[in-house]
Amino acid sequence: MIAAVDVTYDVPEGEVLHAGRRPPGAVANRFDSVAIWSESTGVPTTNPDQVPLWIMHGSGGQNSTAARQFIATVSGSLAYKEFTTFRYRTSAGLYGTQHVTNIRPQDLWGAYPSNPTGKRESHHLGFFGLEHDPLRVHLITERLYDALIQWAFENVPNCDWSRMCATGGSMGGWGCMTYAMRRAQYFAAVMADRPRWRCNGTPGKIAVTHFIDGTTAFSFAAAPMLSEQDGGYSVAVHKDLIAFVSNPANKVPFIGWCCGRQDGFANFEEQCDAVDALRAAGRPFAFVWNNGTHSAGAIIDQITDSYTYASFKIGRGMPLFTEHSRDKDPRDAINALVGGINEGLKFKPPVETATTWSCEVTSILGACSVKVKPYGSSVFKADVAAKTVNITGANVWQTVTFTI
Repeated sequence: MIAAVDVTYDVPEGEVLHAGRRPPGAVANRFDSVAIWSESTGVPTTNPDQVPLWIMHGSGGQNSTAARQFIATVSGSLAYKEFTTFRYRTSAGLYGTQHVTNIRPQDLWGAYPSNPTGKRESHHLGFFGLEHDPLRVHLITERLYDALIQWAFENVPNCDWSRMCATGGSMGGWGCMTYAMRRAQYFAAVMADRPRWRCNGTPGKIAVTHFIDGTTAFSFAAAPMLSEQDGGYSVAVHKDLIAFVSNPANKVPFIGWCCGRQDGFANFEEQCDAVDALRAAGRPFAFVWNNGTHSAGAIIDQITDSYTYASFKIGRGMPLFTEHSRDKDPRDAINALVGGINEGLKFKPPVETATTWSCEVTSILGACSVKVKPYGSSVFKADVAAKTVNITGANVWQTVTFTI
């Protein structure tokens, strides 16, 4: 059969409809066209081998007019009503000696009818309450971001796309988790600043954006379903990142994050639950916290001081750190109001063969011990027992080697 224009199925007019989807092998989620609409200081440099850094803004923190601003024309499942354009920017960054190209999508959909001066945002995810399918959540923003990644692969030079990292604060930290953590094929690491792992600040409730009425809180059981195009399961499942990392079938990037104990945006007990889940599943991560509120808990630099964006590469192994002697217990509100897990540890790119894996590790904080085993290598695939490494002082490198 021939499809009419239908945003539900993402099939342009005149294209053959195969069981409600594009034909096998067809490329979906692409922009119709892209133009530069503004350019000022801070555009990406021409330095080779840059790390692409995907930055997700916080609530109300949309793009300024700096750097290189793009506007993409979109249609099908990437558009809704009058919203047929999508804006984003690229800019230059420098972290230590590492040049990066920042990619910053804009999650802005005009203003809510009830608040003409406000900003309609999708939490870097999508909306329910769309007229053509009002009871389903459409991950329209995630689709746009997928299209932006494909566009960037083809149009942003000087980047090593196997090293892309994601970061963002508040709503952007939450967006890192729901979007980038589920796309380990694109992201080598996620550095989330005060994210939600599952619920709102209120346990048992999740936030979903209604296109007309704004943010609505649902219990898990009452949460709306995703559109068929986006999987057809509960949006509560999509937001449950603790369950996602607990499933060994799900590949995830390195996860570094921070949060304050008194954060009303993100539930701190769920930060602790995430630690338990990551440890149980054997995932590489680092977490730091303080006794601050949402604003005071923005301490992600305590992660990136040692876990630099240049540290990670898809397919290249990294050390899985466990039993770090400097670790504290985030549930201990008496002795660990401030603390970290795997904080301050640092590693150099490992040397990998099919039979040998070797890596230099250290701590920027001082003497410690930590167990290490290889993780995530596409070359050294043996499952070996962890080894204890004794680091004798700050920035003193120790080599750990595994041979089969």
